Amino acid sequence: MRETQVQALPSEAMVEQFRVLTQHVDPTVRRLSLRALSQWDQSAHIDADLQRGLMDAQDEVRLAAVSSIGTNPQRIESLKSRLIAIAHGTSETPETRNAALGALSSLPHIGDDAALPDAAGGEFDMRQ
Repeated sequence: MRETQVQALPSEAMVEQFRVLTQHVDPTVRRLSLRALSQWDQSAHIDADLQRGLMDAQDEVRLAAVSSIGTNPQRIESLKSRLIAIAHGTSETPETRNAALGALSSLPHIGDDAALPDAAGGEFDMRQ
């Protein structure tokens, strides 16, 4: 059996490959690419990719985007309004809504107009 040698790509090249794959036709590829992209690039340079993931037609991709945002406070702040919309979204699955709530709850405050639904569907106020 022959071993295949894989040449390591510089991190910038890897990030670019993941960015391309976030637009793949297969939602599983998009989901996995968003998760990998957020690990390889912690900067705000990928906010547009994550924003696109938040608006994806497939719940699994939206959930991956929310989860990826939740690991970085700067991303949460910059994409806060979309996370609030997801938390209020009646068309979202409970898992996606809860992930958005979890990401938002890590912020010290999210603004004076931020009454968010709780897991049971009621409202709770995150103002401090």
